[in-house]
Amino acid sequence: MRIEIPAWILLGQEQAAGGGQGGILEVLFGGPFSMIFLFAFLGIMFLVLVVQPERKRQAEHRKMLESLKPNDRIVTVGGIYATVVQVPKDSDELLVRIDDNQNVRMRIRRSAVSKVIESEGKKGKNKDKSA
Repeated sequence: MRIEIPAWILLGQEQAAGGGQGGILEVLFGGPFSMIFLFAFLGIMFLVLVVQPERKRQAEHRKMLESLKPNDRIVTVGGIYATVVQVPKDSDELLVRIDDNQNVRMRIRRSAVSKVIESEGKKGKNKDKSA
């Protein structure tokens, strides 16, 4: 026994009574510009949900890297805790101190800084508030 399924069921369209117009799905999504509108909508959603938050995060990270100053406690992308010793203005490198007891210092790229744990200004403000 062979079962035949009408094409309008497979395509998800309603069968028109007079054969002139399709159903509501064809009217909304069957036009020649429907794919253009669909891709434009998906592009806008991609920009809003993915690109803009990433740009905001990158801008905040860039601002943090530009505001580094001596005595800031940092964590590198490799997980090394250090204290900034020297921040040359025109250079992409920082001089950081890793061990205070033996005065171990290392030069790292500015972009290797993952986050600032505490800065000298915040440390001073916290001491004033607790007193």
